[in-house]
Amino acid sequence: MDKQEFIALIKEKTGFSDFDTQRVARAVLLTLRSQLSRIEVLDIDETLPTDIDSLWHGGWLQMLMTRLQSLRDLDKEDFIEQVREAADLRTRQEAEELTRTVFHALKKAIPCEEVEHISGDLAGDDLQDLWQAA
Repeated sequence: MDKQEFIALIKEKTGFSDFDTQRVARAVLLTLRSQLSRIEVLDIDETLPTDIDSLWHGGWLQMLMTRLQSLRDLDKEDFIEQVREAADLRTRQEAEELTRTVFHALKKAIPCEEVEHISGDLAGDDLQDLWQAA
């Protein structure tokens, strides 16, 4: 899967423009990245199609914010709120639906064993459940 296919998969469910789709995908992926172990982040770096890595890494400011976020484990509610703020979304419900959509697309872009590793890395059953349900 390349970046265009990844974005198209998300757009199919959201109807957003390319710009808004990438904004939301970046917010979800960076928030997810902040919750994974360094080893898992490196594993995903190796398996993620290279043209999607700009969404996974973000810019230097986003990378700094991700490092700061990684200092604490987020539960589902905090995770969704972080996505809502980062993507500039109106409601938590919208942020949760979009998080599920991006999680679903990511699961299609990475190998099955990495999908399982991410689930094991996430803190809290509610966040794991959100990942697994996507």
